[in-house]
Amino acid sequence: MSERDTYRVIKALEETVTMGNLTIETPDKLRYHFGKSGATPKGIMQVRDSAFFSRVLSGGDPLLVLGEGYMREEWVTPENDIASVIGVLLENHVHERLMLSRYKYKIMFQHLLARMQHANTGRWQKNIWAHYDYPDKFYEAFLSDDMGYTCGFG
Repeated sequence: MSERDTYRVIKALEETVTMGNLTIETPDKLRYHFGKSGATPKGIMQVRDSAFFSRVLSGGDPLLVLGEGYMREEWVTPENDIASVIGVLLENHVHERLMLSRYKYKIMFQHLLARMQHANTGRWQKNIWAHYDYPDKFYEAFLSDDMGYTCGFG
């Protein structure tokens, strides 16, 4: 289980669920309440497998992951009231929030990676030139008469 993934899902629910009422119970028996007390729809999720939170953030459609998790019994709901849980999530557009969150982190990571690659490009060029910017006498000492060489790396 990734505690960070659990935190990210809980945080997304805190920021998103304003209509209805949703309670999530983690495998550690911690209970989180979202939305308005007494409001409908009222959904209760009892998460049995903490890996479910990581799967929600894994990159697939959160609604698909929700359904798959229910079928795998990674989470259950009292009296099999899955319609209420889905109702709260859909009414609050939670799946869109999770998709946007993942997209935001993906874009941030891609931007960081691009900056790192760009920053290293100059160094790579300098390193290449530094290794090839020796006088011919240096290479004549160990290369063949036609200055040819092969690479033994393989």
